[in-house]
Amino acid sequence: MSIKSFVYLIVIFGLIGLFIYLAYLNQAPLLLYFLFNKSITAPAWSVIFITFLIGFLIAAIWLFIRSSSWRFAKRKMEKGIQKERGVEELYYRGLEALTKEQHDRAWQYFQQVLRKDNKHLGALLRAGETLRAKKNYGEATGYHLRARTLAGDTPEIIDALAEDHVAAGNFEEAASLYQTLLTLSPEDSLSIYRKLRKLSIKQGSWTEANQWHQKIMKLISKDEEAAEKNAGYGLRYQQGVQQIEKGELKEAEAIFQKLIKSDKSFAPAYVKLGEVHVSRGDEEDGVNTWLEGYQATGQLIFLNKIEDYYLSHDAPNKAIEAYRRAISTARDELVTRFMLGHLYYRLEMIDKALDEFLALEKAVSYSPTLQYFIAKCYQKRDEDKKAAEIFKKIIKHCEPLKLIYRCVNCGAKYASWQDSCSHCGRWSTIHVDLQGELTPEEMVDFVSSPVFTPPSEKKTKKES
Repeated sequence: MSIKSFVYLIVIFGLIGLFIYLAYLNQAPLLLYFLFNKSITAPAWSVIFITFLIGFLIAAIWLFIRSSSWRFAKRKMEKGIQKERGVEELYYRGLEALTKEQHDRAWQYFQQVLRKDNKHLGALLRAGETLRAKKNYGEATGYHLRARTLAGDTPEIIDALAEDHVAAGNFEEAASLYQTLLTLSPEDSLSIYRKLRKLSIKQGSWTEANQWHQKIMKLISKDEEAAEKNAGYGLRYQQGVQQIEKGELKEAEAIFQKLIKSDKSFAPAYVKLGEVHVSRGDEEDGVNTWLEGYQATGQLIFLNKIEDYYLSHDAPNKAIEAYRRAISTARDELVTRFMLGHLYYRLEMIDKALDEFLALEKAVSYSPTLQYFIAKCYQKRDEDKKAAEIFKKIIKHCEPLKLIYRCVNCGAKYASWQDSCSHCGRWSTIHVDLQGELTPEEMVDFVSSPVFTPPSEKKTKKES
């Protein structure tokens, strides 16, 4: 027997003994009166006992009722907790699927959550996000509006609605929501300004985008200055392009000149400034601008622009002269000489082209591109045996020649020159990446360039 049980027995026997003792002392009869003057005589001890018993029963009933209600509340709470745990487990499974971009699976989990709890704020938000990923923009907005009805204008909900409208192409509604978000969450103004800038860029509102950019520049850290400055140059560049489209060449010229003063390595500004000069009939200024751009950046787009311009105006001698000027100031003389050799090839000046290519062959590592043009020159000189031997070597060393331009910031590759990288969003980063030797991956695909035919000859051929 435990000590606790033994104590209980002592207490019980003590109470019984006390009751017997009190009953012995209270043997005298008591006259008790009830309603209508009725009375009854009973021993005093019995009255004490009945009174105690009644009090005991009342206390027992009260304790029973209280205990039952507590047990009921506890069971209800446990069921609620169990239900909540089940809902949260489904919700977290949905989040996991959404993180893995398993959108159909995530959608099923969020729907299960909402069937159990149609006011689950997280499930409403994530369900909308899932629908947006599935390109169901209208339904996504509907779920986020339901969340807004439940929780009001919280930063997370407003941001989600704005993203829905951006994805759906409703830029004005998105801009309005981002403005609301600025008042709700001023501490996040930097990220919101960036979203507004991005939105303005999508709309082609370059002036507005530049205004948001100026606000961003006041809030960024020093580590972000270089990237953001480049973004600013890009926005001003696009403003210049927009001025050209409007026919406002003077305003465009001023923008491009300011850009070049700010960053002499910003190639797109040189390209467009040269085009502005040429479109106004200032051929010399245009070509000089392109040569200046080539000298400052080393990008081959400038040589391509010069070559195409002069050949389209039936002035091959001027193209050759421009290449010779470029060679004297070029960052990479080898590549510039290769371009000159290619120009000779297009002009059917095969002997001069071959001389340039053979001179380059001694100065660079093995280049299938260079070997290809050497072989083509031999072929045009009817030296088929030499050409065939070179073609065999090319086949062994490389795959078919292809045009590759590369972004120096993120490494993205393109088939032609671009003024900005669509992957990382930076301007003036696309060019041929020369690493000391001419290879197909590092050079423009000159194979596809046509042999030059003067405009006068083209007309003659058409007439015949």
